[in-house]
Amino acid sequence: MKKMIMPILAGLLVSGTVLANFPTTLDASESVTVVRDELRLSLFPNPNNTGFVKVVVDNLLPRTEKIEVTILRPDGRPAFSEVYNLERDVKQFVQGIELRGFEPGIYTVRVTLQDRILRQRLVVR
Repeated sequence: MKKMIMPILAGLLVSGTVLANFPTTLDASESVTVVRDELRLSLFPNPNNTGFVKVVVDNLLPRTEKIEVTILRPDGRPAFSEVYNLERDVKQFVQGIELRGFEPGIYTVRVTLQDRILRQRLVVR
């Protein structure tokens, strides 16, 4: 048995006109899992010339107790590493890190929490 979930507009907009409209169907025996709260790592400002970067991890799971933040030099050696203990049931981690003394280059910020590793490039000018 098929159920109509919702119409999805597909096609190109030309002068504000939709060229195609296709319905989406789902079998009644199927289940849908919607992932809304995906972990997200952000660095501000990036590129950086201020000597200070803010590391933000959004959508933490309630069971997250520790976060390790490591900044790797362009050659792969650690330039900074720190483990932070979190309060219970926080949804966001925010930590400022001083970059004074960092040579200009492209660094990798690695955030480790439980079984997940998040990485993002950080450009230091």
